[in-house]
Amino acid sequence: MGVNRKAARLAGCVAGVTAAGLLAAASPASAVAGGAPVTGAAASALVRLAIGGDATSGGHACTGTLVSSQWVLTTASCLTGKTGAQAGDGLVDGAPPAVAVNAAVTETGKPTRQIAVDRVAPRADRDVVLLRLVAPVLGASPGTLAATPPPSSGQVTVAGFGRTATEWIPDAPQSAPLTVAPGAPDHGLALEATGTSGVCRGDAGAPVFTADGRITGVVTGSYQHNCLGETATNPAVSAVRVDDLGEWVTAHTVAGHHGLYRIDANGAVLGYSGTGSAWTTLGTGFDRVYAGESALVATRADTHDVYRYTGTPGQWAKIGGPGDGFVVNADGVYGYNGGGVLRWTGTGWETVGPAGTAFYAAGHLLARTVPGTGDLSLMTAPGTWVKIGTSGTGFAINDDGIYGANGGGVYHWTGTGSTWASVGKAQSALYAGAHTLLGIEPATKDVNLLTGTGWSRIGGSGDSFAANADGVYGVNSGGIYRWSAASGSWASIGPATRALATD
Repeated sequence: MGVNRKAARLAGCVAGVTAAGLLAAASPASAVAGGAPVTGAAASALVRLAIGGDATSGGHACTGTLVSSQWVLTTASCLTGKTGAQAGDGLVDGAPPAVAVNAAVTETGKPTRQIAVDRVAPRADRDVVLLRLVAPVLGASPGTLAATPPPSSGQVTVAGFGRTATEWIPDAPQSAPLTVAPGAPDHGLALEATGTSGVCRGDAGAPVFTADGRITGVVTGSYQHNCLGETATNPAVSAVRVDDLGEWVTAHTVAGHHGLYRIDANGAVLGYSGTGSAWTTLGTGFDRVYAGESALVATRADTHDVYRYTGTPGQWAKIGGPGDGFVVNADGVYGYNGGGVLRWTGTGWETVGPAGTAFYAAGHLLARTVPGTGDLSLMTAPGTWVKIGTSGTGFAINDDGIYGANGGGVYHWTGTGSTWASVGKAQSALYAGAHTLLGIEPATKDVNLLTGTGWSRIGGSGDSFAANADGVYGVNSGGIYRWSAASGSWASIGPATRALATD
């Protein structure tokens, strides 16, 4: 059988490069030889990855690209040092990486900081992995994957944090053009550096962009052509395609609102399986649980410290001390007390606003009721709050926006100033999740569902209610029940609980 000698030589080079940590995934910008600095929104999507520590402690660097506020796209070989079909060996979907991985990220107006990776999602068919950060990055402009195959000729652009022709460790990412070459393998891209450009150590995982700025691939290897301290003259660069991975990326990065959690009488946090009455114990010793798109957190029954669930049953990480309460949305975990509201950054807590009597969060929205007046104030940026409404009997947020209730009815905030639109008659309390809004009938305490034609009664009174993308849930002394829209009835899915939360 014949052998493609060019491909064989390149594969060997890639193995050496990856094992030494020379390449790393990136987003719309990275540092490459012969390139130009990446600025603006593109730069905010790029992250420098430290694998197993920094260079002084035996680690190495790669490039990665934010494809959402909490997920980074890069190459699996950056983490494992293996190539080809074995690139993802040792990476377990949903588990932490085998070695410590930190992403250096930059949020608007703030210095660069390190956020740890707590979960990996490798591909079995190519050298690609998604990394989940322990906390979202605010203000970034995530990269977008191409939806069509890469060009068969012409130029693409690569961006990364790797070595340049003049700097060993550049502070900022660089971008440069590459030429599309023939002979790409399945799921692969064959590229060549042009002129003075080159792909260097630290650029593994760097994004490859089409002319419209979409990510069509990620770099897996090169011969270090035009890189500082290297003498190689071969301009070949290898990459893997990602234009056909849109659904896979979306499945991991877009919150599905399927989580349902409870705390039993013994302080155990349990997650619902979605079927029958099967629940999985996630941790013990807690008294309150809070869930949202970016995290599941709970407070200890003894110390009231707050812990974040790492994704593995029994494994929780302490992230802070006691607070009056916590809320979670797509932008992170927020804790509040009499001194104000703070956001967990992944490494500590930063104040983002003044105190409130109650907080509401979902999606990218965070609102609070103002002490004394009861007015509703919305955070438009960390530290910036604007009044959007006056006091009410209750508020709730779901994927469709912000809702408020008073004696005159229930209203939906229009998104402009303090303008609200009526959606139905008055309710004494509101519960929200996914695209569902529930209300409690003032006189009877029955639970109502907001439909396109107004409120519809779906059940009698209960101690509490919740909703997610999979359904509506109610709690009373007899247990937890799920409402079926098809049958119009409620079915038991678990015993009575101290607390119920959905994401």
